[in-house]
Amino acid sequence: MMIRDIKWQLLALIVINFLVGSIIGGLGYMKLKESDAGLHQVLDSNLIPITQIADFRRNDTMLNEYLLSALLDNDPTPTAPIGELQRNMTRAWRVYYASGVSSRAEVESADRIAALLPDYMKLVDQMVLLIENRRFEEAKVFLHQRIQPVRTSIKESSEKLYAANESQSQRISKELSSSIDASLVVFAGFAIACIGISLFIAILTFRTIWSYLSQIHRLANDISRNRLKGEQQVGDEIAQVDRLLALAREIR
Repeated sequence: MMIRDIKWQLLALIVINFLVGSIIGGLGYMKLKESDAGLHQVLDSNLIPITQIADFRRNDTMLNEYLLSALLDNDPTPTAPIGELQRNMTRAWRVYYASGVSSRAEVESADRIAALLPDYMKLVDQMVLLIENRRFEEAKVFLHQRIQPVRTSIKESSEKLYAANESQSQRISKELSSSIDASLVVFAGFAIACIGISLFIAILTFRTIWSYLSQIHRLANDISRNRLKGEQQVGDEIAQVDRLLALAREIR
């Protein structure tokens, strides 16, 4: 019975450790996938939209620099790349507007830019036409009175988009961080509980083995010192053998 008890205890220990490893590994894998999805959500809600807005504003800044350069130098030549800059600016905005507006705080500012942008592009075309016709004084007045107010409004709205996007990304990041913290606590508690169960079974197995080994050790000492209970006669050798066989059967 002894060996059978030890076998079952060792088997239980192995099974529990396997289950613990499988459960922790499975839950960990699922949590990693969830965290990876959360990380992509943070990137999609922050890095990509900010990059798109930055590209939009970069093209607008370059467009404004070309207009000012043409006016300062009284030379229509710098207006040549403006058409490409307008297309790039419009394309960057369309990409952002289709995928980057993901919170209510962004909607108002984004809608305002979307409403102003077509008129802004038309005003730029009108100013380019004035410059190409060398009507520089009219172009300066047109820039100051018509274009700059619209451009300022677009710039202010784009800055609000940055702020709204940052606020949303911080919220998503905090939610992700809190979720990971909670998962770590659950994993730690589960692991500690399972380790406790495994340790209990290991101690139980050790005590069982120790107990039976102690019995065998005492019996071996009794035989070697000829101190078996009962009469110490040659005829008792059969009884000694029977006792050993009985103990062996008990161990099995």
